[in-house]
Amino acid sequence: SGTGQSECTPCPPRTFNDREGQSACKLAPAGTVVNTTGAIGAEDCPKGTFSGVASTQCEPCPIGTYNNETGEGECRRCPIPTTTSAPGLEFCDACERTYYWDTVYFERRGRDEVRDGEQCVDCCVQCEDACDVEGKDCIENCDAEDLARGPELETLDVRRGRWRATKTAGTIYDCPMRRSCRGGVSTKTADQCFDGHHGALCGACMKGFDFDLARNRCVQCSSVGDMVVRAGNVLVVTGLICVLVYLVLRRYGKAHHLEAAIVVVKDQVRAGISMGAQSRAFADVGDALDADDDDEEKEEVDEREGRGRASKMFHRTVLTKLKIVVAASQIAQSTEAVLPQVRFTRVIVEARRFMGVLGIAIFDVGSFDCLFGWNYMSKLLVLSLAPFVVVAVAAGGYLLVRRARAQIETAADRHEAFLNIIYAILLLVYVILPSVSTVVITFFSCRKFVRGAGLDDLKVMAFELSIKCTGHRHRRWRPFAACMILVWPVGMPLAIVALLWRNRARLNPPLSARVAAQIHRRRTSVKVPEVFQSAQRNYATALEQAAKIEIRDADDSIAALAFVFEEYEPRSYMFPVFEIVRRLFLSSVLAVFFPGSMQQVCVGLLGTMLSFAVYSSEQAYIEDDDDKVSSVAQAQLVLIYFAALAVFTSDESDQKQGVFSSVAFVVVLIGVFFASFIVAIYVILLDVFGHASLREAYEKARSGRSVPRPSRPSEGLPETSTPDNARPTPQRADSTSGAPPASPRSVGEESAGLDEDIVYVDDDDDETTPK
Repeated sequence: SGTGQSECTPCPPRTFNDREGQSACKLAPAGTVVNTTGAIGAEDCPKGTFSGVASTQCEPCPIGTYNNETGEGECRRCPIPTTTSAPGLEFCDACERTYYWDTVYFERRGRDEVRDGEQCVDCCVQCEDACDVEGKDCIENCDAEDLARGPELETLDVRRGRWRATKTAGTIYDCPMRRSCRGGVSTKTADQCFDGHHGALCGACMKGFDFDLARNRCVQCSSVGDMVVRAGNVLVVTGLICVLVYLVLRRYGKAHHLEAAIVVVKDQVRAGISMGAQSRAFADVGDALDADDDDEEKEEVDEREGRGRASKMFHRTVLTKLKIVVAASQIAQSTEAVLPQVRFTRVIVEARRFMGVLGIAIFDVGSFDCLFGWNYMSKLLVLSLAPFVVVAVAAGGYLLVRRARAQIETAADRHEAFLNIIYAILLLVYVILPSVSTVVITFFSCRKFVRGAGLDDLKVMAFELSIKCTGHRHRRWRPFAACMILVWPVGMPLAIVALLWRNRARLNPPLSARVAAQIHRRRTSVKVPEVFQSAQRNYATALEQAAKIEIRDADDSIAALAFVFEEYEPRSYMFPVFEIVRRLFLSSVLAVFFPGSMQQVCVGLLGTMLSFAVYSSEQAYIEDDDDKVSSVAQAQLVLIYFAALAVFTSDESDQKQGVFSSVAFVVVLIGVFFASFIVAIYVILLDVFGHASLREAYEKARSGRSVPRPSRPSEGLPETSTPDNARPTPQRADSTSGAPPASPRSVGEESAGLDEDIVYVDDDDDETTPK
C-alpha cells in the first residue's frame, strides 16, 4: 500500500509481492508468469515454453526451438540440422529438409545428446555415393517443398533405383540392375522389387526369369523355340566365318589347304577322337595326290611320318595361337562377373558376350536357369562334377573301343589313342578351369548390408544376392565348395606343377659335352664388335634351345604332357604354371578382392600390367609369331582393365559427357576386345599364304627333305649384322612319330642344331654364320 492508506491493495496480474510491508509489487521476471490478483509469487514456465518480463502466460517455443528446463525466459534454438515437429517441445525431435530423423540413434542415446544434432542424417550421406544421380537425391521425400521438415527413418521414401535392407537401416544402396528396384517406403521384397527380381539390391532373378546382360535386368524366360533361334544365330555366325575362309582360300587358289581342312573334319568324325585326328589329314591328302604302289609296311611308315609332320605343323601354325586367343577371351569375358560395378555401354556388352564364344565359355552358352530350372547350388554341383563325368565316359569309351579293336590294332595305334585321350583331357581342363574356378571361389565371396536397430549386418553371396551367407543352405554347401576349391583352382595347378617339376630333366634336357662344345665354338670362333655380341649370344641360345627341343620331342615318356609344354622353349618349362595362375587370378580370384570397389579394378589392372611385363621379358614361346600374338593379347587385357577403371571413375564422378562416354571410345574399345583374335588370324594367314603350297610342302616332306620357312629380312643377314635386340627363333625339322625313340645322347648329337636339321645353320661345322 502507499503512504497514508488505511488498507493494502492487492498486486495486479503480471506482478507479485512475496514480502510484507512493501509499498510496491514486483514484476514477474522472465520465465515466470502471474495471472492472478494478489499473487505472492510467480510461477515458472514449464518445459517447452518461455515468457518475457511481466507476463501473464507462457508462450510455447516456436518450431525450430526448444526448452528442456523450467523458468526460461527464451527458447534455445535447435542445433543445425535439427528442428521440432510442433511448437512447445522440450527437445528437438525432427530434422530440417534434406535430412531425416534417425529414430534408432535417438532411442539408443536418449534426449540427453539431442543437442549435438547427430540424430539427423543427411539424406545422401549413407547412399553409397549414389546421391545426386541426374540431379536427384536418393530419398524421395527428403526435400519436398510442401514439407517443413524431413521425414523419419521409418518413413523414408527411397527413390526408384535404390534399396535398403530394413526400415531401421540408415544406409541406402544403389541397385546395379536396370528396372529392378521400385524404391518407396516399404522394405518388403514384393514392394521394393519389380517383377522377376528379388534378394538384396533386387539383384537376383526369380524362378521363370533369366538375367539379360544386354538389358541389365531379369526378363521372363524365352520359349524353347526362342532359345533354339538364339543357338541358331551362333551357328549362322560360325557358318559365315567358314564361308569367308572358304572364299579366301578359293580366291588365292589354295585348293590343297581347303582339301586338307575338309579331310581333317572327315577324319575327326571317322576317328571319334578329336585331338590327333587332324594329323591323319595330310597323310590322306598325300595319298590322294601322290599315290604309289609300295608295299604295305612302307605305306604305314610313310603315313606315320606324315602324321607327325602334319600334327606339328598344325600345332605350330594354329593351335598355340588359338590357346592364346582363348585365354585372352576368357579373361575379357569374365569381367562381366568379376567387375559387375563397371557398366559398359550396350554395344560393348554385346561385344563382350561374343568374347564368350571365342573363349569357348561352354558353361555360359544358353540359359541353364530357364532350360533346367537350376539355382546357384545346382550350377555349383553340375559345373564342378561334370568334367569328371566326361572324363569317365571318355575312358569307358576308350576301353570299349580298345576291346573291340584288340585283334586289328597294333601297339603303336593303342599308344597313339591313349596319348590322344590324355591330350583331350588336358585340353578340357585348360578350357573349363577358369569357369569352374569362378563358380567355386565366388561361393565364399559375401557382401554386407546394414540393417540398423542394433541388428547384425545382412550378409549375402556377392554373386547370388538371394542366398544368405549365414543361412542353413549356405552352411550345408560349404564343405562341398571347399573341396571343389581344393580340386580345381588349387589342385589342378598343383598337379601340373608336380608333373612339370618331376619331369624337369626331360622337359629341359641337358646337352652332351660334344654338342655344348660345338655351340660354344660357333659362338666364340668369330669375333664381332661389342654392339653385336648380344645378338651373337641370342643366336647361340637359340641353337641350344633347338637342340633341346629335338631331344624333348624324341622323348616318348613325356608325350602325354605335350599339351602343357609343347609351345614353350625348354628353358621356360615352368612357364605354363604362370599362365594358369594368371588366368585363375584375373578370371576368378580377383572376384573376392574388394568386390564392387575401385580397388578391385585397380588390382586387376595391376595384374594385367604385371602379366604384360612378364610375357614381354620372358618371350617363352618357340615361335616368334606366338610371342607377338601373346604380346598383343596381354596389351589387350591391360587396355580393357584401363577402360573399366575409366568407365567406373566416370560414373562415380557423374561425368556423363566425358571422353570415356564418346562413340570414338566405344569403337576403339570394341577393336581392343578383338585385337588378339584379329592378329592371330592375320599371322596364321600370313604363315599359310606366305609359304609354298601344301602339295609342294608335302612332297618335300615325303622325300625326307626339310622345308625351310621363307627367308625374312633378318634371316638373310650374316651374324655380324644382326640387330642387338634380335632373338633368333629355333627352327627345327619335324621328328617322326613312327620311328623308335632314340637315346637323348644320339638325338642331341645328331640334331642339336649343328647338322642338317637346323635351317639357320650350314652343314659345315666350320661355318659360323647363319643362313
